[in-house]
Amino acid sequence: MNSLARSTRRIGLLMVSVLVLSLVAACTDDDEPAVSTDMTASPGTSTETAPVARLGHIEIFDAWARATPGIADENSAAYMRIRATGEPDRLVGAAWDGGPVREVQLHETVMEGGSMQMREVPAGWEIPAEGTLELARGGYHVMLIGLSEQLEPGDTVHLTLVFERAGELTFDVPVREATDASSGTSGGGDMGSATATPTMSGN
Repeated sequence: MNSLARSTRRIGLLMVSVLVLSLVAACTDDDEPAVSTDMTASPGTSTETAPVARLGHIEIFDAWARATPGIADENSAAYMRIRATGEPDRLVGAAWDGGPVREVQLHETVMEGGSMQMREVPAGWEIPAEGTLELARGGYHVMLIGLSEQLEPGDTVHLTLVFERAGELTFDVPVREATDASSGTSGGGDMGSATATPTMSGN
């Protein structure tokens, strides 16, 4: 009886082993999708927006121009981030050829005599290698002077930036209300705040 019991147990164990092997084989069948080890973020999950324009080592991000209420001979401004990859450069000028504007200048906003004043910066601004120049409300900006037409949300400014090394880069800048812009700021003076600061992320 003991011999019969042992044989029965062996047969039972053998059947269990066959069943387990069958289940393992089924789980590793070629028809099953493999688990991906790719850690690249899927589209839309990156924390860095794509550049809206590029020329050589120069990349433009988050460009927008401020809408105007339609007052005659009014001014506006354009804002953005400018990144220099690989080598430094300098933003030395801007233009809107054929646009309804009397003049385009590089400006900065400074505190003088207890009030905010805007002034032209003819020499422009240095952009460090692997660094970013930010044009934003309250500091550096591209000034659109003497508009003969209203800039409304949805319009486009055909802006040209001039760089010391990269040359001329022309691209379309969308017009937005200040409260709709990516800066999240509204109201108040102009017109841009920004400094040329190295990009520490190494991107």
